[in-house]
Amino acid sequence: GRETATMLSQINLALWAWLESFRDFRRGRVWVPFVLLGFVQLAVVLLLTQFYRPVVSAFLVPLVRLLVGPTALHYPQFYMALPSAFGRLNPFLDWLVGSFILGAAALVLWHTALGLGQRGTWSVAARRYLSLLGVRLPLLALLLGVAWVLPTLILPDAGELRGNSLRMFRYGTFVFGVLLEMLFVYAPVVLLLEPASVGPALLRGFRMVGKVPLATALVVGGPNLFQLPISWALRRSDTVVQSLNPELVIAMLAGAVVLYVGINYFILASVVRIYGARGTSREEPMPWKA
Repeated sequence: GRETATMLSQINLALWAWLESFRDFRRGRVWVPFVLLGFVQLAVVLLLTQFYRPVVSAFLVPLVRLLVGPTALHYPQFYMALPSAFGRLNPFLDWLVGSFILGAAALVLWHTALGLGQRGTWSVAARRYLSLLGVRLPLLALLLGVAWVLPTLILPDAGELRGNSLRMFRYGTFVFGVLLEMLFVYAPVVLLLEPASVGPALLRGFRMVGKVPLATALVVGGPNLFQLPISWALRRSDTVVQSLNPELVIAMLAGAVVLYVGINYFILASVVRIYGARGTSREEPMPWKA
């Protein structure tokens, strides 16, 4: 029936967006923002490992204590806690730095798809930086709510989840996080491309998800599946520290950051394509059909 046809057209739309993203893959300029964000994340990981040095200890020692507790200030416990410390810091890093860099990335991808030059991509993102922070703030707040508040609601008496309950909680948190990302994924693109202010960009972004929910679920959920093996490996940091070399945890986190670069690229490149095919109200003709 009609529902089946709609589902098939959305699956085709997602496959087309992935194919176009792979085609753009070989163009160096589309990678620049994503690699830059990766370098920032790596720099933060390396900075955390130097928390004890006098020049940064006044700032970093309280930060590490706040993120993962006082036991992490000792060797080798620090390396066991490093993935958790980075994991808790990364949402703020993604919001404060990623809002600008991924905003520029969306414009670079758009200009590349239209065959335009790259002039103005970074400056437009810089001018709209505060609006980009505003449009991405609800997602940050909700993700932090899921990660930090939900466990305390489920376990009000400071108990611990174990075994299957813990696995279910982790997968549930992952699925809920992907659903939230889906809801807000178009808003920064609308904000920059139309252009629109924060409120209308959020509303139009929600409407876009309502228009192509299955295609959006595929292009956001698919790349995010690669986070599962990353998370599994990073949760084994205590085994790595005890059985191998504590410093190997840094290499594991560096590998995770490289994978995040790819995940971010494929999600945003696909979302920009889908928005161009189904969502934009701009007058210029789109050079692609989907």
